[in-house]
Amino acid sequence: MIKKKKICVIGSAGYIGLPLAVLLAQAGHDVLGVDINNEKIQKLSNGICTLEEKGMDELYQKVYQTSRLRFSSNPELSDVYIIAVPTPLEKKTKAADLSFIESALSTIIPLLREGNLVILESTIPPLTCRNIVKKRIERETKYNTLGKILIAHCPERAFPGNLLFEFTNNDRIIGGVTKDATKLASEIYGSFSKGKIHLTDDVTAESVKLAENTYRDINIAYANELKLIFDNLNINVKDVIKLANFHPRVNILNPGIGVGGHCIAIDPWFLWKSSPNVSKMIPTARKVNNFMPEFTANQILNHIKKISSKNILIVGKSYKPDVNDKRESPALEVVKIIEEKNPEIRIKFIDPLTDNLKSFSLLEEAKDMDMLIILVSHSVIKHQLQKNYESIVKVMRMPEIIQF
Repeated sequence: MIKKKKICVIGSAGYIGLPLAVLLAQAGHDVLGVDINNEKIQKLSNGICTLEEKGMDELYQKVYQTSRLRFSSNPELSDVYIIAVPTPLEKKTKAADLSFIESALSTIIPLLREGNLVILESTIPPLTCRNIVKKRIERETKYNTLGKILIAHCPERAFPGNLLFEFTNNDRIIGGVTKDATKLASEIYGSFSKGKIHLTDDVTAESVKLAENTYRDINIAYANELKLIFDNLNINVKDVIKLANFHPRVNILNPGIGVGGHCIAIDPWFLWKSSPNVSKMIPTARKVNNFMPEFTANQILNHIKKISSKNILIVGKSYKPDVNDKRESPALEVVKIIEEKNPEIRIKFIDPLTDNLKSFSLLEEAKDMDMLIILVSHSVIKHQLQKNYESIVKVMRMPEIIQF
């Protein structure tokens, strides 16, 4: 059984850092959550959970009652430091912005002692652990012998909406710069994870997350390109995909309005940037998926031309169904393009999840509207549309409903 550790989680107010800190504290570790968002740190310190997730508030309150989870704006001496901060995309260069990681390192490097473990949970390009973390620690501390400060990478495998379950049950990839780092990191995550833990080196671990999300991006791009092709041929793409998927070795995804979120729309560029001279498929897939919001907006504008009035209800702001996360959401881009191309259109743009609507009635929202467009089909939307379809049509000025 692993000895309980004092663990500092940098980025503990975020989507990844907070569930991780809570689960580690539940497992018995002494956890300090650190974040630059002072407002959230204050709320968390006062027992207010700042993340709306299935089962999160209940678990947070349970752990909060113990003395194992505290929050601060500054790190303290610890056995383990876990960095779970954003790594956004630099739009022009397509490189990973590692400034948050660099900043986190600046706060913990003065605290490092021999035997400490530094884990990067953030999604990072290959060789970040060795070329950024290891070199800075060796350069800025007296620990210049490999192994005195242990360094590992454990990429998160989760998406908003079901974080606690995925953190606990998904298989995890753990790779250290040294075998000792890999072993200790696996023990830390093994203290709460029920999924299988796969051990490797740091560079492979860094690459796995990028390969996973790039695979998904490319497959989505293929489905979206089929949509472009078959719309041009006036063929129903969903019929084609449904029939094609009866082949035992074919599993084509459904096309959509684009790709969003903090991973799939960003991570492929990190992989491409590592070898841009040989990577051809990644930028092509990104180009296809980035075009879909404009294609979708043009489809909607063509429908709007057919009606005399221009009162449009558009539902769905998040990047995927049943989450309240709007990061990189193609739905936002679709509406922006519509408004730019036809400013005379009167748009009512709502989302029961991202707008945190305690009560939501699609029937009430659709009253006196000329068109209802559903960009993101949350379960609550699908349920209400199916249950009240005829009533919704009756309260609209024109029975025009488009669902993507």
